[in-house]
Amino acid sequence: GSMDIDELVALYEIDPWDDLGDDLYRIQLPLGTTFVSHVYRGGTLEQIARFPNLDDPLYPGGWLHNGSGTGTIIDPDLPQADGYWVGAWVVVRSHNFYIQMAKVTSHQGDELVYVSNPAVKDLEGNDWGYFLVNKMEEIDQPGEWYYDPVANELYMMTEMGTGVPQGVEATVVGRGTRLQYCADMTIQDLTLMHFGEAGIRPESIDGLTIERCDFDHLVTAVQDQSVPQSDGLEVENCEFSNCYRYGLAANGTAIKVEDNEFMDIGREPGLGGLPPMVGSNNDQVQGNEYGAYSAIACDLVGENGLIRGSTIDRVGNNGISASGGGLVERNYVSNAEYVMNDGAAITFDECNKLVVRLNIVRDVLGNLDGAATSGGNAQRKGVGIYFGYSSNTNTTVEENVVTACSDGIVVDHEPGCEGNVVARNTVFSCNGSQIFMQDLGLLNFDTYQAQYDDVIQGNILYCLRSDQVCLYQSQTKAQSFSGTRPLVDFGTFADNYYFNPFNQVSHVQYVRYAPSDFPTFLDPDGRNIPWTLSGWQNQTGAPDAESSRSPLRLLDHAASNAVLVTEISDECDDIPNNPRGGR
Repeated sequence: GSMDIDELVALYEIDPWDDLGDDLYRIQLPLGTTFVSHVYRGGTLEQIARFPNLDDPLYPGGWLHNGSGTGTIIDPDLPQADGYWVGAWVVVRSHNFYIQMAKVTSHQGDELVYVSNPAVKDLEGNDWGYFLVNKMEEIDQPGEWYYDPVANELYMMTEMGTGVPQGVEATVVGRGTRLQYCADMTIQDLTLMHFGEAGIRPESIDGLTIERCDFDHLVTAVQDQSVPQSDGLEVENCEFSNCYRYGLAANGTAIKVEDNEFMDIGREPGLGGLPPMVGSNNDQVQGNEYGAYSAIACDLVGENGLIRGSTIDRVGNNGISASGGGLVERNYVSNAEYVMNDGAAITFDECNKLVVRLNIVRDVLGNLDGAATSGGNAQRKGVGIYFGYSSNTNTTVEENVVTACSDGIVVDHEPGCEGNVVARNTVFSCNGSQIFMQDLGLLNFDTYQAQYDDVIQGNILYCLRSDQVCLYQSQTKAQSFSGTRPLVDFGTFADNYYFNPFNQVSHVQYVRYAPSDFPTFLDPDGRNIPWTLSGWQNQTGAPDAESSRSPLRLLDHAASNAVLVTEISDECDDIPNNPRGGR
């Protein structure tokens, strides 16, 4: 059969309101409403009641900070009385790449106890940021709202003296379409907006094409994480915008994602974890992972997948995440890690024979809002392309262009990683390193492996600042330079082009442990070994045969007494102190 529908919108238009005074209004929602996930006014997403506010001068950026808490939050600066926050929700940045939402179950003194996701690392006593939402008493700014699930009432504040809220709509529907055990279906030319869970939710389907659809302001556009897995999902020529958790998340075989546009995915901390948590009788955290498994534009798991020709810009965490095997090619990914840190534009784990090629990646730095300042967390760690450490085998990253990231291409290792290739990529002007090799993995020091078989070949690595490095090796588990448990040999390096015109140091090795047999030319902290290319080529286990370094030599430079000129005439005579006069 077929249906002719061009739009599905999950909003309930709200009217009339009761005036409670002081610009606060209340409305009874229809019988049968089970949750309100998001509220819009005049088409603009409004803020659920929050403490502290984003513009609160006492709390920069709208973040409180944990003190010494590990499994709970301990914050001596928390101003409210005991029990005040019970039943509210905490949004806590508990790791570089996690922001989780959880219900507060106890509030005594300076301690908040919440329903923590057991899969999420605890706070470890670091000063991670957090804020609290969904408390009616915290409605103190125009547009803020609160839903009481017991009374089934919605509250909202308006601007002073403007009267009853106008044009208010609330999301009260979870899914736009749910398809189960279907085969050979097509959804096309459809607009889906404002759903509290997913616009399209396929489950165990065999052949579904989604084409020329627009998704806007909803938690996830397309979500197929069913068991058993689906086969033959194809998503083509669609536009994904303002998705609060995922753009596309799918498990299955032969998934094809081609020529789509993903914009503004997972950019609001916590929004992806809201529904249906503010619904009645919902005491369990649902969808509370915001980091490693959320705020992703395109997340694919399965064999023979294809992600091709898509544009991805402004994503809270990862742009593309892949597991399994297949092809990721000719995508343009920019401004990933817009909210989080320590993720990547393109990342993959548990892959065999995956090929990542001919992609352009840029401007992935990482965001430190709400990040801890302790424990080494106050460092931007955005990555262009990231080899995860979980069983990546026979995976090739080739002919990509990566620029303006914290690190360009990062290759992590654990025993079982083998047959991986990084070849003919151009990586330039990444702040830390252009290629970063490490054996950090699971931080299990018993899994030391002396040698891997990576091939790093034919890459162009170019530094545009003197503090940038072409190739960086982080030796996490080695305990000697050349004796017992020596530096890890990551594989074959050959035919690479290293450009650092400001000095001769193109390579750096970082060694977590620095025993007595290490060279005497270590830097003062005893951990970094700087190498020229010739020194690197002579090092045991890292010959880098047939590679070359830039013949260009430049002095590092700095500017002083700079003068701002907003307009320049053709004669250039409006530039102060121009030594060439009006020329």
